[in-house]
Amino acid sequence: MKNCTKILNLITLTLVLLYSTVAIAQDRIQWVPLFKGIQAAHVEWSDPLMKISLLRINTNVGGIEFHTTGRHPEYADTTSETDRRTTVDFLKENNLSVAINGSFYTPFNQSTTVSRGPSNITGLAIADGVVVSRPENNFPSFIITKKGKFEIRQVAPDESLDEIQLAVSGSAIVLKDGKVVTNADTSVHPRTAIGISRGARYIYFMTIDGRQNGYSIGATLEQVGFLLKKVGAAEGINLDGGGSTTMVYMTPQGEPALLNRPVGLGSPYSLRHNGNSIGVKAKNLPLSL
Repeated sequence: MKNCTKILNLITLTLVLLYSTVAIAQDRIQWVPLFKGIQAAHVEWSDPLMKISLLRINTNVGGIEFHTTGRHPEYADTTSETDRRTTVDFLKENNLSVAINGSFYTPFNQSTTVSRGPSNITGLAIADGVVVSRPENNFPSFIITKKGKFEIRQVAPDESLDEIQLAVSGSAIVLKDGKVVTNADTSVHPRTAIGISRGARYIYFMTIDGRQNGYSIGATLEQVGFLLKKVGAAEGINLDGGGSTTMVYMTPQGEPALLNRPVGLGSPYSLRHNGNSIGVKAKNLPLSL
């Protein structure tokens, strides 16, 4: 309960500091520096009601490192690919600066969402050049190559993976070459997404809270693409969402703090145990900032 109170207090403080404006035009977002090369922002979309949390990672800044969940200690393809954990635990255990939840996973039930254990990642997952999960049709991926190129694309099941350093996968490409991708799925849910700017100077992590009447209802897949475009992305992918949607950062006090309000939050405090997450390690800002 003590840890619950501490983290919930940090959530409240963070929201007070960062919620900025109902506008989401690029030139009106109030970006707050968290680390060298990483800025955060919160914006509100009023119609429909959405609370949107953003991280902007500048890939031109030295010392930026991307990481995702590695193989389970007793790895077995399609059964024990990763060890489920909360995004908060992923951040702490890997000494990262910021993180969001990643790919869809199985088994998914009342027990697995609240406990550690072996998971099967849906779609391509690669951590530090090691294949965790093979690609699957209809599950596109956010990719970083060993040459440092950032991509969002579908990887064929028979494609060579030798040149990929990191990959997490999602359900749909929502933004392609600056155009929102039409999608027949109009369901509204909490969402987690990644965007890439033209030239890949910026990588955007985005969460949209949902299923919380009077606070934030969530978004459709097309709305995710629209919002990524508004903040500056040209390419975008939708990751696992719903109760998995989580964005967290490490405070100067060395404690994790949530930047969004996951739908699973309650009393007692709880976060979903996800199949994998993706995060960034960066250098701390100078104390003078």
